[in-house]
Formats: sequence, structure tokens, C-alpha cells
Amino acid sequence: MADKFEVARALREIALLLEAEGANPFKIRAYERGARAVEVLREDVTVLARDGRLTEVPGIGAALASTITEIATTGRSAQLEKLKGRLPAGVLELQPVLSVARIKAVHEALGITTLDELKAAAEQGRLRAVSGFGQKTEAKVLASINALSTRSEETLLYEATREAEGVLEHLRGSAAVDAAEVGGALRRRRETVAAIDVVVGSAKPSAAIEHTVAFALATNVLEKSATGALIRLGAGVNLSVEVVPPARFAAALHHSTGTAEHRAKLAVVAESRGLKLDDEGLTKAGRRLPLKTEADLYRHLGLPFIPPEMREDAGEVEAAVRGTLPDDLVTLDDIRGLVHCHTHYSDGKHSVLEMARGAETMGMKYITITDHSPTAHY
Repeated sequence: MADKFEVARALREIALLLEAEGANPFKIRAYERGARAVEVLREDVTVLARDGRLTEVPGIGAALASTITEIATTGRSAQLEKLKGRLPAGVLELQPVLSVARIKAVHEALGITTLDELKAAAEQGRLRAVSGFGQKTEAKVLASINALSTRSEETLLYEATREAEGVLEHLRGSAAVDAAEVGGALRRRRETVAAIDVVVGSAKPSAAIEHTVAFALATNVLEKSATGALIRLGAGVNLSVEVVPPARFAAALHHSTGTAEHRAKLAVVAESRGLKLDDEGLTKAGRRLPLKTEADLYRHLGLPFIPPEMREDAGEVEAAVRGTLPDDLVTLDDIRGLVHCHTHYSDGKHSVLEMARGAETMGMKYITITDHSPTAHY
């Protein structure tokens, strides 16, 4: 049997292989939507499959439900195996860099099936000997591989949040992980983020790292060390994980969250108080101050707690020093209505009545239906 993350990974593999074959885009997107729907399931996917209730899940039709049932109950997919048999080895890992025809060429000529092997061949000048490759193509391939780990493509907040929830669920399921939280731009709730940053507290870093890279939705392990990993997720966003001892967790989470400019301003405040701020927390006269929470750090600095969303160097440190830091940030409890909703009259999935009742269940006071015009081509 397979858990929901393994099922989602298999669906994404099918989507990627179909894309490599040049299949119908609508079919490809159906598998991608199915993967997302499975990832956020609150019920056990195997139970839903055995009870025949998968089609009750938005985004899962009868054909997709059959595929999910097979994967969830047997751990395999006949369709996925057929696709893998029709395409050259390593196509999933190499597709971001090479076309299917070129993947086949380097596999037949050099036995290459992984990005590491492809990178080594490019660096050693062996790719240019393969039919269809030259010195310029070889350089372009190497540049593309290097760009995978440093790409600056941004991911929307809600998409990054969804991916991060799955990552945290996986990490917290390990006995080697004492704590795991999202840091970086995602914790500051930026509208778009370049990567998902996660801080892990663990007394067994090697076990925590091995558990991290075993995440079912990881497609490539771009970097791996004794205390960290950079992983490419199937959704197309990079995941950066830092593992620190439990006693350093609060300091590491704080360091990961705020911008460099925010931390620099805090370092100035620390110096004025006879303290020193670094990535491991605060020291006084060479003695490390204990930090159980981020609030402890701000307390030692004589400042009120600065919420993660504010740590952008937009005047928040100066306001905290003056005692004028706002304490009325908007929270979910403040949200009173939903102002952009579609129903099945256009490209939504539910009726007006169902949408209204759903909003009421969420505690909303009003809802605005904004269905597309019937004249829209879709």
C-alpha cells in the first residue's frame, strides 16, 4: 500500500512522462490536479479508495480514481510502468535539461541516467562526442544544470504553503526530528517565494537528513551535507532544509526568517545593549544566552516580539525601539467575506447555494460570485 505522498508522486510522474511524450495538455493537467488533491487529503487515501469514495474529492474523476486506487492498494501503476518502458532511462531527472531525443542519445552513447552523471560528462568534455551535441550545446547543458539549484523562479504563496504543509507533515513523522518549522520568505508571508526554507531541530542530524531526502515528493536531491539538503520538489519549487541541535532551534528559526537587513538592525541594537547577535543567537561577554523561543531573543534585546511578517526592514526595528510597534496585524479571525468566487455556471465546481453554505460554515458574513461571462471562450 502507498500513503498519499507516494500516490501524489506517482501521479506527478505520470504527468511528467505524458508531457515528455507530448500528450494532450488537458490530460497532463488532470494528473497534476489529482496529485494536488491527494496531497491535501485529511482522510486516508487507501480507505477512500477501498470505499469507492475518491470521486467525492474535488478534482478526481472516475478514470483518475481508478489509477489512484491501483497505486494506493497495490503500490504500483500499470500505466506508469508502461510509460517508463516507452521512454529512455532517466527521463524524469534529465527532462528539465534535455529533450527526450537527447536523453536517449546520451543514454545510448554514455549510459547517462542522472543529472550528476550528465554534469560530470559535460565538465569532462565527453558530451560533445555524442551525436547531436557540440561544444556550445555542452556548455548550455552545464549552465542549465547549475541553474536548477539557483533558479530564482518565484512560487505563489498559497502554492508554496501547500507544498510546505506536506514537507512538515513528513518531517514531523520522524522520531529523529524534535521540531520542524518553515522559515524564510514563506514564514514572512511574502506573496511569492523563491524557495521553501525549513529549519529542523534534531539531536540525530544524519537520521533527520536521510528522512528528509526520502520525502516521496522529492524529484532531485541537488545538494546534501551532514546538516542540510537542497531538494527539488515535484511541484517545481526548491526545498532548503537546515538541521540544528534542539538547543539552537529558536535562534536558527529566527535567523532563517528575517531579512539580512532586519538582522543587521537587530545586531546594532544588540551591540548597544552590550550583546552580540549571530546566526546562533545572542552572547554576552562571550557567554551564550539560552533561547527557548524567538520571544526570548527579543526580550534579551529589550524589544517587544516582532512578528515574522514584519521582519522586512520596513521600520519595524526602529518602531520596536521607540515602543510604537503596531500590535493589530490582520489575522484570519478578521476576515469577514470572500470576494472572488466561481460556481459551476462557469469554471467552478459547486452551485451558488453550495458556495454560500460553504462560506457560512467558514464563518463568513458575505460572499461575492464572480463567474465568467458566457461569451468567454472557455
